[in-house]
Amino acid sequence: LGVLIGAPLGILLGMAAALNRNSWIDYLASAFATLGLTIPVFVTSMGLILIFAVWLNWFPASGWPEPEKWVLPIAAYATIPLATYARYTRSAMLDTLNRPFVTVLRAKGLSERRIIFQHVLRNAALPMVTVFLPMFIGTATGSIFVEAMFRVPGMGAYFVSSIRTRDYPLEMALMLMLTVMFCLAYLISDILYAWLNPRIRFGGRKG
Repeated sequence: LGVLIGAPLGILLGMAAALNRNSWIDYLASAFATLGLTIPVFVTSMGLILIFAVWLNWFPASGWPEPEKWVLPIAAYATIPLATYARYTRSAMLDTLNRPFVTVLRAKGLSERRIIFQHVLRNAALPMVTVFLPMFIGTATGSIFVEAMFRVPGMGAYFVSSIRTRDYPLEMALMLMLTVMFCLAYLISDILYAWLNPRIRFGGRKG
């Protein structure tokens, strides 16, 4: 849920920054993305608990069964995908907007909205495809800290409990599972990228 919510929000934030380059929107989005990537997830979790659970008393600080207890953990999960996609989208869209075919499309009289959504965003989305699956698995590894702080029963909680109880077979099984998931994520991402962008396919036509 954190990735599925954070990624679209990050794309919208990156688009707003790219389309308003060197404006206050661009600076604010870049600053937010930089903070989201540099601040550790456990610090973000503590900040969310302090502000929304202790000071404002809007959401519970821990637990999982009720939907209102999902808000803070999902917000903590969504921080890194949101910041990552904001930076990738801004960079990819700025690169695409400076290409000659965009000038040709504008000269043909296409509306700016059609150029952005049908042509620029489609070409800029290619680099973002390679990030999605590894980020999805990376969020699972970050769940060790989030689940421990919000008392969420999940893989991270199992990992922490296995360390405390010195359950070495469970630790090795979890590490092996994460390693296989990372390898599969990068493999599938490379295959998807080659499928979406035929120019980088290996082999090609003979002669």
